[in-house]
Amino acid sequence: MNYASPAHLNAITELKERASTVFTKIDEGIFLVVKDRSHTFSGRLYVNSREVIDELNCNLKVAILSRSQIGAPIVLHSNF
Repeated sequence: MNYASPAHLNAITELKERASTVFTKIDEGIFLVVKDRSHTFSGRLYVNSREVIDELNCNLKVAILSRSQIGAPIVLHSNF
């Protein structure tokens, strides 16, 4: 059986807590805004890749997550 280990899930949780902005990649060019401490996206749920890149250039604590084939969260990028 494939599953995410508790250590992996704890690491993801810690990363999400430390980040100011967290995105989850939905599809090519579409990202879900999971966390937005600076209120840059003012309640928007989805953003495009250009907006994610702009946030990476402006903010020092951005994480981009995705889901593996079994549904476990994986880190695509973090800049801290």
